[in-house]
Amino acid sequence: MRPARLLISRRKKGGPEIAISLSREGLALRQEMERRVLEREEFLTSGLPREDLEIVRRAGSYDRPGAVYA
Repeated sequence: MRPARLLISRRKKGGPEIAISLSREGLALRQEMERRVLEREEFLTSGLPREDLEIVRRAGSYDRPGAVYA
């Protein structure tokens, strides 16, 4: 990812640690990917009953750490 300049790495003050974050290009790519994911989800789920989607979302949240279960 670094050759594509998607990440930035910096030394943290006072120690040998390195902070790694997304560059502007990386953030833009992430935003575009998120937009496409939401667009694809809408395409795949359009026409499905809301109740069915809620069941699937609740079932899918069990494998995500930190998810809130209703």
